[in-house]
Amino acid sequence: AEIIEKGELRIGTGNMMPGMDDYSYKWRHLCCFTKRQLTSLSTIDQLDGYDDVKDGEQQLLVKLVNGELIDKVELKGATGDCTIGTKRPHDVAEEEDTAPLA
Repeated sequence: AEIIEKGELRIGTGNMMPGMDDYSYKWRHLCCFTKRQLTSLSTIDQLDGYDDVKDGEQQLLVKLVNGELIDKVELKGATGDCTIGTKRPHDVAEEEDTAPLA
């Protein structure tokens, strides 16, 4: 796993852990979002914070939802003003691909 630098555009998957009041997030570079994670992200409306990022970054996120950014390592270092998160209930089992965080 690599450090995601301050200001770098990133995406998080959120899980509500039993007994917790807030989501816990696992943050990734856009290119490190997996095919399996994309199966639970079908529309741009599912991204909290989408309206808070710049137009160019919104275009990247649309490409992400369309599956066009998987393994596009040249996106590392893309900067943004905020982070983007997706939330899902704790009762959905999380099975992640074995793709490493690049």
